[in-house]
Amino acid sequence: MPGEPSHYWSPAPPTTLSHKIGRRVAHFVTRLAFAYFAVSLAQGIAQRVAPDANLLVLIYGIGLFITQWLSGWFLDLATSDKLGEAPGEKTSKIIYFFALALRCAPHAIFLAWIYALFGEETQFPDLSLIAFFQIALPILSLRKLNSPPMLMMPSDANLLIERDSELYQGIVEHFKPGGWLENVKYVRIKTELTPREALFLINLVHHDHKSRSLSE
Repeated sequence: MPGEPSHYWSPAPPTTLSHKIGRRVAHFVTRLAFAYFAVSLAQGIAQRVAPDANLLVLIYGIGLFITQWLSGWFLDLATSDKLGEAPGEKTSKIIYFFALALRCAPHAIFLAWIYALFGEETQFPDLSLIAFFQIALPILSLRKLNSPPMLMMPSDANLLIERDSELYQGIVEHFKPGGWLENVKYVRIKTELTPREALFLINLVHHDHKSRSLSE
């Protein structure tokens, strides 16, 4: 089956190049805005203006944007056969853990900066402190290996695949609670959708299946 969302639900998101570029630009701007707000809030609480605040906004914001993009690449590898064959369950979790660790890097730098901002004798960057946060934050994020990312589910999304189709029944039958990577992997192999699109389709199918079960 072609990997086009419009074959599985409607209204499907646009997949044109201009839309993808616009979405990337929007992500970049929102990450910079978040970084500016976080740095400004920290300075307001500390009642101090850090001389390196503007530089940190750029480092933090750009870091959030780049690591999110790279983590998507790891998720793609963890839930597809692009390595030659689909990885096993444990291998998928190991690959995705690298994505979690990568996304924690900008936060580790930011937290080390906050520590220096509130501490009069602490210098920034303190590499040992950054390393500590870089180890601690991914460990605290381990639950994400079993909990899927939150997706906004618009009320006007209509499932297009038949309830008696192999794909619909397969999603219901192969669903593993706490194994969202395996669920996404199954759908991606069957449809060639992106990880986010596969997760969206899984949510649609299970919402439909649950609604039908309640009405019977």
